[in-house]
Amino acid sequence: MPRLFVAVWPPEDVIAELTALARKDRRGIRFVEPERWHLTLRFLGDAAVDDAAEALDRAELPAATVRLGPAVDVLDERALVIPASGLDHLAAAVNSATADVGEAPRRRFRGHLTVARVKASASMPPLLGALVEASFEASEVALVESTLHPDGARYDTIATWPLGVSPWWTDREDEAPARPPSAGLVGSAGSPASAGSPSGRAPGALEPTGVAAASVPPGRILELPGFDAVAWRSAAGDLCVVDARCPHQWSPFAFDGVVAGDELVCSAHGWCFDREGRGSKLAMNGRRDPKSNVEVLACREIEGEIWVERRGSPR
Repeated sequence: MPRLFVAVWPPEDVIAELTALARKDRRGIRFVEPERWHLTLRFLGDAAVDDAAEALDRAELPAATVRLGPAVDVLDERALVIPASGLDHLAAAVNSATADVGEAPRRRFRGHLTVARVKASASMPPLLGALVEASFEASEVALVESTLHPDGARYDTIATWPLGVSPWWTDREDEAPARPPSAGLVGSAGSPASAGSPSGRAPGALEPTGVAAASVPPGRILELPGFDAVAWRSAAGDLCVVDARCPHQWSPFAFDGVVAGDELVCSAHGWCFDREGRGSKLAMNGRRDPKSNVEVLACREIEGEIWVERRGSPR
């Protein structure tokens, strides 16, 4: 089977702006030719083209404004990349649509454009830290086949899909199943999270979770055993605690959640929630469609620990 990935190709004018970053190879450093520059949304690995194409045919792919910069950085210790923002919602939609195709994602999505690869024996070139500023409106995603050659990988676009257009098959959302019994999340010891107060405290007061606030840095999602909730921190550093599951088909945030700026995104269906729990979905040429809200629990950081309100407490 072919080796596949889903990506956004930068337009020619953006490539022209960044051609100064293209250098000649030197010992231990291989630069990527500008015509091969791309932004990977999902690496599928060895996968059937028909399966990938069918999944993308049914995907609802939101429009995206891509911003490159502010400077060349290092990814995975040996790759020189240009950071790319603005692709989180699109990547989540692609990831959800292709969840059953190819290999499982190796890491959380981090938008980037690779410009060079550096061997462990070589020192980093002066290009590291070079200032970069460019932006563009992504118009489509591409299913790409990667073929390895001695002089580097060759990329061939198999098919493309426009962004901001409803999929051909339906505009109707699947009806959400009934919520499962309150088995709760599995706690750190492997037992179901208790629905009651383990300490016998009356509902209404904040209770310690035993989770250090420092264990939830910006962009992180962490389940809170015993509370059937997850804590997440926005890019601005604000701590939020919400119900453990997305209200649409009850996908667990601990597994399907992604923090995108100041929003919690369920990658299973593309629903987004702000810090107040208000739900929406980015679709149809960037329009925000309102969706069900997620329950928000009052929380505070007290002496370095996360304290949370018990569910059902009066506000």
